[in-house]
Amino acid sequence: MLLSPKRFSVFFILWLKRFFLSRHHFIRFTPLISIFSLVLASSSLILAMSVYSGYETTVKQAIVDMTGHLVITGRRLSTEKDILDKIKPDLNKSVSSYVSFLSLKSLLVYEGELSGILLEGVSSEKVHHTLQLKKRLVEGAFHLKDRQSAVIGRGIAKRFKLKPGDSFHIVIPQMDSNNSFQNKHRQLYVEGVLDLGFHDFNSRHILVNIETVQDLVNHPKAVSGLRLLLTDPDQVEQMRVKFTQALGSSYKVSDWQNIVKNLHRSYFEAVQREKFLIFFILMVLVLAGAFNVSSHLSISVLNQVREISILKVMGASKAFIFSLLLVQGFLVSFVGTVMGMGVGWLFSKFFVSIQSVWQIIPADVYKINTIITDIRLSDILLIFVCSQLICLISCFLPAWRALKSSLREGLLCE
Repeated sequence: MLLSPKRFSVFFILWLKRFFLSRHHFIRFTPLISIFSLVLASSSLILAMSVYSGYETTVKQAIVDMTGHLVITGRRLSTEKDILDKIKPDLNKSVSSYVSFLSLKSLLVYEGELSGILLEGVSSEKVHHTLQLKKRLVEGAFHLKDRQSAVIGRGIAKRFKLKPGDSFHIVIPQMDSNNSFQNKHRQLYVEGVLDLGFHDFNSRHILVNIETVQDLVNHPKAVSGLRLLLTDPDQVEQMRVKFTQALGSSYKVSDWQNIVKNLHRSYFEAVQREKFLIFFILMVLVLAGAFNVSSHLSISVLNQVREISILKVMGASKAFIFSLLLVQGFLVSFVGTVMGMGVGWLFSKFFVSIQSVWQIIPADVYKINTIITDIRLSDILLIFVCSQLICLISCFLPAWRALKSSLREGLLCE
């Protein structure tokens, strides 16, 4: 070895400087092209993965906000006390809050138009402790203190052009003892409008004070069930099993994960397949960027044959020269990938912002109005590792050619 490790490190830095900078200290154009192609590829991957992951997150968050972690539903009308007595041992230590509800299918009538809706009565004192609905309020208020107030989904408000303060009628068809229908109706007014984040909820759900629905069914203490918020969401499956055993066959206990799967099993399966396919399709852009890095490294080897020969004469090993060229390619791929991830993050934020202006996501197809992008660490690591591996492999051929170059020709080259 004719050069000390310290001198080799200095030469290493100067080599990289010449790789990226011209003699006039301007950044070379060809590395910029390689970096730009990798920025485009990795930013596209980050945006696509964040949108697909965000779809799952958005739907799950909408379900939890609307239903809580666990939903106990009776096979027939029950009372809140009957349910609480059976789950009392686990109630205080595992449940942070609960709210009773009473659901009733009915018709909304407004200015000669009608639509089937789900009228759900909730306890006005407990609803905000259990369900995260107040943050979804887009117009008006959400108190439900009196029996005529109602909070409607944004889809209902849009269809019937209802706004806070407007009145409408609720009609409930009921069959009497003579097998004839006797319609019950109640006039309500819009207290607020909610964006429940879910197309089905927005187009069908109306929330009222539970006493309003109890009056309509002539049962002052009736409830359909309870919605529970657990102290530890990770224990939802264990608590579902416990409550199912405690309540028996007269009640059904569902957790938010089962609700999501039952409602949109096919959608989530389709999203998972599409996410997998989109990842491999967009990896073609990474391959294109890797070819750019490889091409530029090949040109760099041809332009620096003299320097490589001098290194060999000075005692540089093949491993050193090989690693020197690989580091050049690695730096280009690293800078391009990291910058692309930053650009992808900005694109994902922009994607969320423009959804408030334009309806990008068709709600009747994807069942949600907007998507909250979700950049997951697993997606970032997968994109980074795959990009670096592809680029590193693409640099092997130019580095191998540098080792095979003729020492005599390199020293005679001007």
